[in-house]
Amino acid sequence: MSREIEKYCPAGHSSEDIAYSNCKNFINSDGNCSLCTKERFIQEFKTWSSGNVNIDKVIQEFQINYICDKFHWIPYNDFQNINYIADGGHEFMYSAKLKNGIKLHWNFIRQNWGYHLIGRKVALKEIKDSRYDIVEFLKMVKTINDFGFIAKFYGISKNPSTQNYIIVMESFDYNLHYFLAKKFWNLRWKSKINILASIASGLRILHGKDLVHCDLNSGNILNPNESGAISVIGLDLCKFENDLILNSNNSNNNKSNKIYGSIPYIPPEVLRGNKFTWEGDIYSFGGVMYEIVTAQRPFADQAHDTYLMIDICNGVRPKVPDFMLNWIPEWYLNLMYRCWSDDPSERPTTDEIVNLFWDVSEKLVLGIVNNDVMRQLKIANENQRHTSKSQKQEFFELFSYSSKLHPQSCYFSRSIHTLHGLHDLLEEIKSGQSSVLRGNKFTWEGDIYSFGGVMYEIVTAQRPFADQAHDTYLMIDICNGVRPKVPDFMLNWIPEWYLNLMYRCWSDDPSERPTTDEIVNLFWDVSEKLVLGIVNNDVMRQLKIANENQRHTSKSQKQEFFELFSYSSKLHPQSCYFSRSIHTLHGLHDLLEEIKSGQSSDPNLLY
Repeated sequence: MSREIEKYCPAGHSSEDIAYSNCKNFINSDGNCSLCTKERFIQEFKTWSSGNVNIDKVIQEFQINYICDKFHWIPYNDFQNINYIADGGHEFMYSAKLKNGIKLHWNFIRQNWGYHLIGRKVALKEIKDSRYDIVEFLKMVKTINDFGFIAKFYGISKNPSTQNYIIVMESFDYNLHYFLAKKFWNLRWKSKINILASIASGLRILHGKDLVHCDLNSGNILNPNESGAISVIGLDLCKFENDLILNSNNSNNNKSNKIYGSIPYIPPEVLRGNKFTWEGDIYSFGGVMYEIVTAQRPFADQAHDTYLMIDICNGVRPKVPDFMLNWIPEWYLNLMYRCWSDDPSERPTTDEIVNLFWDVSEKLVLGIVNNDVMRQLKIANENQRHTSKSQKQEFFELFSYSSKLHPQSCYFSRSIHTLHGLHDLLEEIKSGQSSVLRGNKFTWEGDIYSFGGVMYEIVTAQRPFADQAHDTYLMIDICNGVRPKVPDFMLNWIPEWYLNLMYRCWSDDPSERPTTDEIVNLFWDVSEKLVLGIVNNDVMRQLKIANENQRHTSKSQKQEFFELFSYSSKLHPQSCYFSRSIHTLHGLHDLLEEIKSGQSSDPNLLY
């Protein structure tokens, strides 16, 4: 049945009226009118709220000013089949289905809404980091939500249990890293070039809208395929260039103490504390180029810590295995290393990269080999196709090894102290403004401190600091007096004397910690009285009350415990409970002193 274009709707709107940003009103015989839809959205503004006036305002602007790709407030009860996927650092990732879909247009004949995406699988990002600026993120989404090569966002919701906001977006089956792990050996240069051209095109769109991605890596390049037809870029940390300049200018010495991202993809100037720029995105793109030709993520065999940051700032870059070099055109390697240049001004632009890759892609389709770029590519393809048995064996051994990541590597975005920020902290240590300890020997009193950690786990079922990265910054926190926290709802299950003893074990002054004799005598005395049923002092009375409190725990407290236990069983990916070699803060300070004094090849590291 044909849909005839109408001149007027029953409300009196004309097809000559302007509906959205110089777009004329669209009216057809099925009951669709752009202005009726716009007016209905406005009427319903008072029927919903996100709980945040600024978020409401951004959503309303979407619905008033955009004819397509509108953004919506989506009630949490509209999600079905919610499944936990992963902890992404500042958010929990889930998949779900939209039960009722999303409002598309108001039908003036039926006087009801037409919906789309009914039953559609979507991705949910539940923001758990209070520092994440959702309003700024939504303003960014407004500028690019109708472009190709960029992930689509449908709306925002809120988890009624946690009160965390949820960003609802397009769902994808896999990312570039997963795709390469499955398809690398059969992937030819045509596919690789098309994937890279798509990624670079997405970056060019962002840069053209005055945006900086700030977190480009193989984990947020979504849905590539063997034809390389399209790769979509996720936008978790994307920011306006002007906002980054403003934030930088408002900080002391134009330096940042903290950044967010994955260390192998962060450019050296940002690791030093400078702002993230378009040129920084190009550095990150170099890491993607590396993985596409090696099937390895950058620095997969190393701890992603302060020492890797220092190495990167001193010019260390991921190495392409020797046996792979004849599979890769020389111009490709040169471009990749230009992306990784320590000098941002020497990195290629998105225009240069996009033009090169789409030109190569077109010539591959047409079979044109008319310059060095195409000749090198043809030879590289033939070399990989005729790989010897020993080279294939070497590759599979390397691939098998590289799939076993270093336990302290980290490829999701997280909060990281820049070297500038770390230097400020260590200067406080040196000047005595901080109480941080610097590499003293382990003593009997040190064993008692460790015993306090065991006491904590016995009464909470959680290991100490399970939700945090076990890195230099946790060391600094501990030395400044931070200790694991017992959840409030558990406090009446634990005798006060037990808590006091545990915190005495954790005393910053080793001389104030209890001795093994004191601990042994106390616990065996309590054990004997428990067996005999003797309650003759405060220790035993508190223990009896704690037992009764736990036995009569309310349903809501039990639910709170099970939720906490379920969450705490998901360890922070940068937590580590096996013994390993650790640099003391004293050693770290000495290393940074060498850099500051000029003994390092990177004299700008600490400015």
